[in-house]
Amino acid sequence: MAGGAGQGSLDYLIPGALGFIAGAYVFAKTYNVVFVKISHIANFGAITMPTWLHVNTALFIILFIEATIVLFYVLEKKGIK
Repeated sequence: MAGGAGQGSLDYLIPGALGFIAGAYVFAKTYNVVFVKISHIANFGAITMPTWLHVNTALFIILFIEATIVLFYVLEKKGIK
């Protein structure tokens, strides 16, 4: 909706606003049912990625930073922005 309206196409506003309202209504009606099921499945408690992977925290941070740098390097070489 914002993209179309930003280009000056005002015909995006009414369907876009109705879509936002319909999406909010469906979300509100299904939240209690869906949230309870998802929260039971995904309840790991207070756990961090290094704890979950059973690795040293410093090692995880170093590897994560290196992987991020490599990812940005590859994206830069391919010309993806």
